[in-house]
Amino acid sequence: MLYLIDDSNLKEFDAEFVFEYKNILTTIQTSGQFTDISDKLSGANCIMVHRTFCNSTKTKERCAELSKDGDKIPLVVFSAGDSEIAVVNSMSNAVIGLKKSVFYSRLKLFLDDYIKNGFVNLKLLAYGKDYVKVEVRNLSRDIFSVIAGEDGILSLEYLPKIAKCLKKIVTLSSPKIGISYDDLMEKLEDEPITFAHFRTHINNIVISFEQYGKNIYTWK
Repeated sequence: MLYLIDDSNLKEFDAEFVFEYKNILTTIQTSGQFTDISDKLSGANCIMVHRTFCNSTKTKERCAELSKDGDKIPLVVFSAGDSEIAVVNSMSNAVIGLKKSVFYSRLKLFLDDYIKNGFVNLKLLAYGKDYVKVEVRNLSRDIFSVIAGEDGILSLEYLPKIAKCLKKIVTLSSPKIGISYDDLMEKLEDEPITFAHFRTHINNIVISFEQYGKNIYTWK
């Protein structure tokens, strides 16, 4: 069961549709209701909570505790005062900040996907339907931040620093990229390329996702 804990006027956010999902979603709108079900949250599949539920952060803090900040149970925290750009805890399965209006604009997509696929995809709430495009863009930025200002040959010392992000990009870019992550790492070690050439490869992948919603670029 998914749990939505919010004392807001759902009509204000065109979110009355949530009651149509009662088979998978329990909606909590008062502190009394939360007290009644709080012992059930340890078995939740996802907890989505208004940061200042009933004018207090205590409920949010309790949900964070029960979910182990997303390590045990996927967690989403939203508020009218949060940014439209999701704040994501990359070390756990948690969106720790998202503007309430943005959250509700993506919630139906998230719920429908949960019904269809049977698992919680928080990226749909964090980034919307084009989450893969956003994810690839963010991964590329992380890589470029590591190799910023570097030129000449991409030295082996940089590979461990970018390995995690590069592996994710290769996985998301398959099968068109035409090479596995392990084979790519071997290739970069055996056939060194310049930082400029490497940046071009990554940029081509990003552009593919931006234009087509998927990668059509082959790493040669």
